[in-house]
Amino acid sequence: MRLRTSRQTWDSLLITVLAFITALVISAIIIAIADDRTRSAAGYFFQYPQDTFTYAGQAIGTPTVRCSRGRSSIPAPPGTAPPAPSGRSRRR
Repeated sequence: MRLRTSRQTWDSLLITVLAFITALVISAIIIAIADDRTRSAAGYFFQYPQDTFTYAGQAIGTPTVRCSRGRSSIPAPPGTAPPAPSGRSRRR
């Protein structure tokens, strides 16, 4: 069995990192395209390009921030009960 050389290890690591970055960029583009406000602002992109970029940033950033804080960005279906409290009590 042949051991990997240092260059092969770094090449493999670089490909993995680039694959993750590419996946994040492509998913951000898909999220921005799927957003209704971003698509409507794209119709007047050449008059107010900042609207398109603002709405795209909000479409990408809001779910990302909510996921990092542990909150779901998907609203509960109508007629369902709110989630039960976590059981933690606050000291007063």
